[in-house]
Amino acid sequence: MLLLRNLISVLAGIVSLAAALLLVPATWLQDNIVDRGGFLTVTRPIADTPQTRQDLTAPAVDEIHSLVDVPEFLKGQVDALIAKGVKTVTGTREYQQIWDQTMRDLHESMVQGGRVEVKPDLMPAYDSIVGPIEDVLPVPVPRPSTLQPTIASFDAGWMQWILLLTENRAALGAIALVGLALMLLTATHRGASLIMYGIFAAVFTALMWFTVTNLPALVPNVIDRAPFVGQIVTAFEEKAIKDLPHGVSLGIALAAVSALIGIVLMAMRAARDHRNRTGTGRGPTSSGSGARGQSWPGPAAGHAAAPAPVGRPGSAGGGGGGSCAPEGGSCAPGR
Repeated sequence: MLLLRNLISVLAGIVSLAAALLLVPATWLQDNIVDRGGFLTVTRPIADTPQTRQDLTAPAVDEIHSLVDVPEFLKGQVDALIAKGVKTVTGTREYQQIWDQTMRDLHESMVQGGRVEVKPDLMPAYDSIVGPIEDVLPVPVPRPSTLQPTIASFDAGWMQWILLLTENRAALGAIALVGLALMLLTATHRGASLIMYGIFAAVFTALMWFTVTNLPALVPNVIDRAPFVGQIVTAFEEKAIKDLPHGVSLGIALAAVSALIGIVLMAMRAARDHRNRTGTGRGPTSSGSGARGQSWPGPAAGHAAAPAPVGRPGSAGGGGGGSCAPEGGSCAPGR
């Protein structure tokens, strides 16, 4: 029975700790990926990077080439003008609106899951991009109804796991509390259980720190280096590393508080056991019998002993039937 109680206590503690520590990444994912505002905040700095302009230029060039047949001897000049137009557009307010709308569409597609295509609508900037090349082409460029080149495509099935984790944050908190209570109720030594809880919390925190700090090495290069998507992944890796101290602080605090309470409980238990062994608070014991192991006190020093009983005539030890005065005078003969 004792072994079963300890086993239940250990399992409950592990489940409680795992649920508590899962709350940290669940909260971070909710704030930075699932929440659209957080997602836009993380991805907004990517809009003006040289890599983003390059990722936008190549699909834009292909899209424009599909609209008009550019002579071979002009292709190099036209491509350079398109790249220049894209670079010019990226610093305008129109482009920022294009970027924000593209990220909103991307976030919505990711939440829905399945195959995701990143297709920015470049029509608001069409004149800035196509205008410079119309002067060098012998024919006008037909104006399309849409200009949405596909700059990236990927499978977002993994997003469903993130949603599952973030939507059950309240359940994780309840499991952590119930598991901790069950651990303490079934533990034969609550102090030792809390100390072990703190040790495991420190170990799990160290694993979390190692995982997050090595995210760039853990994520496959095929993702990090993918056109456009690689930049988004890198941005979230940097954000996770930047926010890491908050999660580590929570883990260390949990470990320290648990261990400290456990040490206090063990110290109190040891002090109580010591008092029980030494009998603190009881009177001194004697080899003689007495009520509750206490001895009856003898005659105090300086006081005479109780007088001996008067002997009967002819009795043994009666002094021949006489009696002695209690003050130590002469003995009177018996009657």
